[in-house]
Amino acid sequence: MLERLFIAALMLVAAVTTALAQDSRPARLGLVDLSVAGLDFSDLDNVAVRTMPDAHATTHPGTRSAVRQDRDHARAHGAEMVRAAVAAFRAVDAATPIEIYVASPFRADARGARLGLSMNELERAYVWFADNNVTLVAQTFVAPDSPAQREAVALAHRLGLVLLASAGNGPDHNAVPPYPAAYDGVISISTTALETELSREADRDAYVDFSVAPKRFTAIVYRRDPELASRQGSSAATASALGILGAAARRWPVADRAEAINLLGCIARPNETFAGRAWGRGVLIASDIGNRLRGLGGAGSPC
Repeated sequence: MLERLFIAALMLVAAVTTALAQDSRPARLGLVDLSVAGLDFSDLDNVAVRTMPDAHATTHPGTRSAVRQDRDHARAHGAEMVRAAVAAFRAVDAATPIEIYVASPFRADARGARLGLSMNELERAYVWFADNNVTLVAQTFVAPDSPAQREAVALAHRLGLVLLASAGNGPDHNAVPPYPAAYDGVISISTTALETELSREADRDAYVDFSVAPKRFTAIVYRRDPELASRQGSSAATASALGILGAAARRWPVADRAEAINLLGCIARPNETFAGRAWGRGVLIASDIGNRLRGLGGAGSPC
């Protein structure tokens, strides 16, 4: 009898030790955005920001003047997305170390006049994420549909990545859907607003999976020349969704899009509470997630 109790005690200690070891491992999140190489994130406690080696882009796709413009404009966008993901994660989980892997697949053309999305660099980014055991990846860009982009997304799926993508900033993309958000197998993220008015950046199309109510952030706005302005767009919403999913998956790990959709659906607010100001399967609000996670059941499916 004593021997059995001793063995049971040893097993309990081993289980607790394993759980603590697992909890101490950093959460790894992937972000495809503009380059943040060389930026200082030392003010973010217990957060390490890693950039893909030999990143090429330091400015936002745009006009020739955009390439000549102060490159801090573009880096401000990338930095804000890192901070949005961290803030959302920390609203759910205040203690877990975070590692954010940032890849920038944009490259200038031969004349240096314009930056565009390089599918070769995007595929290289997906491989880099997989090599570093990063499975949850958010993409804040929108690009036209193309065979090359479809193949890149297919590669991401083969590598086991769960992709979240911005649905773009605009109310109606039915004529030209935003990709990769509109591809099958990608989790499409839009934005909403908690005020009485709908966010003008909210995408309202059928492929939207979730809306997110993010804080406002610094965005690059194109008029005649790029300038910084305060917006509540789907880039910040997507980065916030990454942080929310990353924190929630610490308790309920997800292996693919279906499991991620299920988990996010369990912790999202119903659209009906937003009186026509939200789309998709529900609204993700970082400050809600901790309580909603605690309300889920025991072992098995979250819902």
